Amino acid sequence: MLGMAAVSVNQGTMTLGDFILVNQFMLQLFMPLGFLGFVYREIKGAMANIERLFGVLEQAPSLAPAPTDKTLSVTEGESGLPTWGLPSAGQPGVAGVQHDDCRG
Repeated sequence: MLGMAAVSVNQGTMTLGDFILVNQFMLQLFMPLGFLGFVYREIKGAMANIERLFGVLEQAPSLAPAPTDKTLSVTEGESGLPTWGLPSAGQPGVAGVQHDDCRG
């Protein structure tokens, strides 16, 4: 389309302002269409990833529990994991603070 407009400017049937008008009209038309194409591609890719995720979740585990495994018994309110001075990436945490992770 711009090629045809350039030929028309060269022949004198269009002015340079007309050519710029055609150029800007095409930009205003095709930029939103390009963005919509991008959004469509991203949504389609996300849906494919979700389908693969559900496929993985539907698979049965390949390892069965060993016969020597013990059953975990948890009493309500007593499943805490006490920690002292919580370390973070090898750095000492807050000294003298106890944290109990109690569930239930």
